[in-house]
Amino acid sequence: MSRAEDLPFDPSRFSGKVPLFPLPDAVLLPGQEMKLCVFELRYRAMIQTALTGELLVGMALLKPGWEPHYLESPDIYPVICVGWIRSHERLDDGRFNLVLTGQERAKVESETQKIPYRVAEVTLLKDEDPHSADVEKDRKWLIQWIEKRLPPDSSLKDLFRNRWSKLPLGRLADAVSASLKVTPAVKYSLLEATAVNERIQRLRPLLKGMKMTSDVWKKP
Repeated sequence: MSRAEDLPFDPSRFSGKVPLFPLPDAVLLPGQEMKLCVFELRYRAMIQTALTGELLVGMALLKPGWEPHYLESPDIYPVICVGWIRSHERLDDGRFNLVLTGQERAKVESETQKIPYRVAEVTLLKDEDPHSADVEKDRKWLIQWIEKRLPPDSSLKDLFRNRWSKLPLGRLADAVSASLKVTPAVKYSLLEATAVNERIQRLRPLLKGMKMTSDVWKKP
């Protein structure tokens, strides 16, 4: 498994174009790691090109009704997540195993290429930070929700308190969202919410009675 140099994504050096990998059942969020097996010929070519370029792939969600048009360019939702190829393995039969790390939300402005794979010109979307008095209240609520669901492992709790709890509220919400087992449509609603207070409001009802996997907090 080849691993890319672990450098942060630099928006100032981003070309503004990204190859699209549309799927019907997967949504990538900033900060999330996703494992993928790439087997279609067009997407093998896409990954091969990405590996010699910016190491980026735009993970897009297909809109309902995509099935008859899958081999063409079925409609996608406009907000995507730009994923960075953290590691890759090319198998003997030409397939790729990838590990992507979500970097930034982005809006698809236009598609500049359709064949053999789709390429889009995108605008990166920054979190719209809330400016209300509820920010610290939301942060405290979210941190308490997480800590109550972490296993009784003091080292894991310490790791969360020392590292993850210091994330900006938007990224903390993304980490929780990534760990939830919800439908792609629900997860997309969290991806498209660039306003952090709106993201929190969408997240709140999902967390009632919801369990959370703690693996997300173990990653460096």
